[in-house]
Amino acid sequence: MRLTDAPLKRLNAAQIAQFFDAGLVAMPFASPAEVEMNRQRIEDVSRRLGGAPLSANTFCQERYLSPLFEIAAHPAILDVVEDILGPDFYLWGTHVISKGPGHVGYSWHQDRPHFPFRYAEPSRHPREAPVTLTAWVAIDDADIANGAFAYVAGSHRGGELEHESVPVAGLEDEGISEISSIRTSAFDPRNATTAYNELPAGSVSFHHDLLVHGSGPNPSGRRRTGVSIHYARTDVACDRSVWPKLHVRLMRGIDRYGYNPLWAEFVDGPVELG
Repeated sequence: MRLTDAPLKRLNAAQIAQFFDAGLVAMPFASPAEVEMNRQRIEDVSRRLGGAPLSANTFCQERYLSPLFEIAAHPAILDVVEDILGPDFYLWGTHVISKGPGHVGYSWHQDRPHFPFRYAEPSRHPREAPVTLTAWVAIDDADIANGAFAYVAGSHRGGELEHESVPVAGLEDEGISEISSIRTSAFDPRNATTAYNELPAGSVSFHHDLLVHGSGPNPSGRRRTGVSIHYARTDVACDRSVWPKLHVRLMRGIDRYGYNPLWAEFVDGPVELG
């Protein structure tokens, strides 16, 4: 994905069309000082976790680990989320995904099947709109050599695909022995045209929750760390039978529905979902 030449605050019509056509749009958003600040934020998170693996211990912890919330609340990121989702939306989760040298990578998947969110009244929302919009913030440079994620442009238009759990080795420090992957009968990467989401540090991509994507191993000597941030419109409800303790943070607009409890204050310990 070729980035624009300068940071943008809002998407133009062509970029909005690109998101809905390809399922992904990317741009720079952070100044050099902010790039360094974001790296320091991740180091702060690592210290607060006592050096525990970031990828295993940061999912939906932005209420506890405030540096993650600070990244998710960047005005330029929220401007683009508003351009795609509309004026009323919440943040429901962040996740540091840190691939050090030798990391094995992640399988081909879509985001939507893994998260218990759906439009409460499907007939009233735009068919092409994502349920969850993911912003992927590059803390380090992400390129093909260190395992930038690959995706299939336009694959989100094919709908939700069937996934299965398959054994995986090399992710033990993340507490993962099985990983959810799209069934090969539904998607064969050998027959797909793939692109790479290469992002310099300080850039951000936004992708549809039905976009088919995955990342290969990191054979380089460089870390590839990013923060995956998940937003949804206020008419999207969490299945409370799956995550009964989830609270979301209203980021812009008004919550006219009250489908999900809101949080406003940070907490002193890890957040539980179930």
